[in-house]
Amino acid sequence: GESWNGVYARMKSQVAGLFNDRDAFESRFAVFPLAPVSSCVALGYLLTSRPKTRLFQYHRDEQGWKWPVGSLGTERISVTGFPRTPIVKRGNVAICFGISADIPTRQIAELKHNFLGKIIVSAPYPSTAWLRSERQVIDLARVGRETFERCASSFPKADRWHLFCAVPAPVAVSLGQQLNPTMSPAVQLYEFNRGARPSYRASILLGSDNNGGVNGTE
Repeated sequence: GESWNGVYARMKSQVAGLFNDRDAFESRFAVFPLAPVSSCVALGYLLTSRPKTRLFQYHRDEQGWKWPVGSLGTERISVTGFPRTPIVKRGNVAICFGISADIPTRQIAELKHNFLGKIIVSAPYPSTAWLRSERQVIDLARVGRETFERCASSFPKADRWHLFCAVPAPVAVSLGQQLNPTMSPAVQLYEFNRGARPSYRASILLGSDNNGGVNGTE
């Protein structure tokens, strides 16, 4: 029942406390996330990419956190929707990561935004069983960073990015770590509810004018 404003404010305070007496570049964290995707992305954003961070996935079949032996790489991830030349208008950009499930265009259309562009990052066969290796988290973080950097250059005057994530929890944390507040506009996060209309509801707004504020509305 806690508001997203309260969730983010509490997370921000707790993460700030972790760095009070230490250099972020020398910090080391192990993250075991079991939380809504917005919380996971926000945690990554607050941690940043500076500290050494290992991310873990809870494997429900094995009922444990240990990564399987081996270093399975990520099968080809497709990234589509970028314009051939930069779009210099002000407006909103949708960025969709469909890894655990597809993100249908109709669900994004329910929000009735006039997006300058819709970038789709997807696995060949999205599934909740997609994540099987720590290597996949690392590879997808790289894809996410490259996607965000390309969005910054393809939509240089965008007012806001809208981030839709159907991804495993550790991947959500890693994507949040790739968001660079000095290179991107404010980033609106969403939570999915199949039975609601619209299916995606705004949750946390990262990088707003108050340096990481929260806004569940436009």
